Amino acid sequence: MAEGDEHGEARDSSWPKRLLTAIFCAFAALLPIICVATPKGTVVLLLLAAALAVSTWWWANRRIPIPDSKIAIALAVLVLWCAIASAWSADPARSLVLVLRIAVILAAGGVLFPIAAALDGAARARVGRWLIGGFVLALVLASAEVASGYPLLRLFGAAEAGKELVRFNRGAVALALIVWPVTALLWARGLGWKALALPVAHGAWQNWWLALVLSAALLVPLTAAPSVRTYADR
Repeated sequence: MAEGDEHGEARDSSWPKRLLTAIFCAFAALLPIICVATPKGTVVLLLLAAALAVSTWWWANRRIPIPDSKIAIALAVLVLWCAIASAWSADPARSLVLVLRIAVILAAGGVLFPIAAALDGAARARVGRWLIGGFVLALVLASAEVASGYPLLRLFGAAEAGKELVRFNRGAVALALIVWPVTALLWARGLGWKALALPVAHGAWQNWWLALVLSAALLVPLTAAPSVRTYADR
């Protein structure tokens, strides 16, 4: 009977880890796609992921996740400075509202970091795979959006007629940021220097001269260190 109770407790204690892994996998997969389809939806996705993750963490540990104190202090100083600077803006009230929105976003991200850091290696690998998959789908979706005249941006009301490119640029910038953690994941999976072809290709998709700059920058370390070993070589 006691053995059965132990197995039951083990099952009960494992479900928060599985749920947290599922939350981060969904967040990683959806973030690049939402950046393209409806850029403003990224904030909603972040807040939803933070609410679900913190609730699950509280249920399992009976405490709120505490972010790194140095990072928290630095972000708090940034928000405080923004609040002070809003006093001499053209529209102080509107600027202060923007500061509050930034503070909420930073707080949501701040509580997600310690929860993500607590995931085990297998869970992190799963989240990484979902991020890679979501990024690839986002690139396909972005290409289709450009080729077909931004139908998703208009469908979700994310852009007014004639201003689609302005809204689309927000998602393009987000993808330009996400490409680097995806590259790091591919590098760690054994591709090594070959993984750097991704940001080069992404740069070519966004801007041909940026791709040339990246290619030239990558050529130097590649020729200077031809014997660099990757994880796959070990």
